[in-house]
Amino acid sequence: MNWILAAEGTGGNSNVLLPPTYELIIGTIAFFVIFFALSKFALPNIRKTLEARTESIEGGIAKAEVATRSINYFGSISPTVI
Repeated sequence: MNWILAAEGTGGNSNVLLPPTYELIIGTIAFFVIFFALSKFALPNIRKTLEARTESIEGGIAKAEVATRSINYFGSISPTVI
């Protein structure tokens, strides 16, 4: 119904793209409440998980480098020596 009135031009200075002031205030308060809750409870768990994942990936890379070096070393030895 509001769209029809806006299209007809009735309603004076109403702007369809600008929400009412009370809606902006409630939206801003809700945003900060959710932002605070997520930063307080979810963000530490996310950081902990990412750090554990980084450590496991770096450990896997280190193991792969050691395995590659040992393969290169034993691959360079002639079969008659073994």
